[in-house]
Amino acid sequence: MNPRIHHPLWYQMNGLVDAKEMAFAVGRPDMICTPPMAQFVTRSFVIACQQERWEIRTEHPDLVDRIRQITEKVFGILGETHVGAYGFNFNYQRSTGCGDVGRRLSKAVRAAGIGFADAEGVGSLKHVSKEGVCQTTVVVESSPREKSIAAVGFNMHYDISELVQGPIRFELGELIALHFPEAHKAATEQCQQIVEQLGEEEDDSGSSN
Repeated sequence: MNPRIHHPLWYQMNGLVDAKEMAFAVGRPDMICTPPMAQFVTRSFVIACQQERWEIRTEHPDLVDRIRQITEKVFGILGETHVGAYGFNFNYQRSTGCGDVGRRLSKAVRAAGIGFADAEGVGSLKHVSKEGVCQTTVVVESSPREKSIAAVGFNMHYDISELVQGPIRFELGELIALHFPEAHKAATEQCQQIVEQLGEEEDDSGSSN
């Protein structure tokens, strides 16, 4: 990946952003376009590129499909780019039925009985699992916004280098089109389950006191 070409104008020339988005990004003082790194910000998303990493992110759930399409098109245009891995990150802030998410997580760690009896200050839990070439990392913690809000983060990392020796060339857009919808659905559903179970723990605690 060559960060120097990842200028907002390049994205406009390839139909990935419109003229207003390009002008907005170029006019911001935080736009960077150098050999080691490029980054620009629009009102809808942020694109950042390093020599071995490209990413696009948004805080707007209704734009998830658009950033997926941009990703597919970028790697379709840059077909010579070698890719050894790709991934998706989903981050949620959800209200729960418990008054203190951090306290509930601490209680869960202590109840596991694996040497964390004094885990009163624990504010987060992390779970890592792997299926095929996909490693999923889930982090649940108390949100800085409010004690009753859970911050739930998912990272789905697809390591293609495990299939062959070294990076390979392939149609990344096809793999994203295949894996993104199922990854997004799985993350959304698991997040909802986590939030509901946190609330159920609070209900059980309240009924027993």
